[in-house]
Amino acid sequence: MAKDYFNVLKKKAENKGVKLSTLIIVMGSVSEEVVRKVSTDVMVIH
Repeated sequence: MAKDYFNVLKKKAENKGVKLSTLIIVMGSVSEEVVRKVSTDVMVIH
């Protein structure tokens, strides 16, 4: 579901040219997932 939402945002960004707000939202979502994954990996390691 999150992936579909990301693809929709990506299509909109491609159609209209990248809007700063959309880019910020996408980057925020991506970094949030990365942080979650990294902290999960760290918990597994420790």
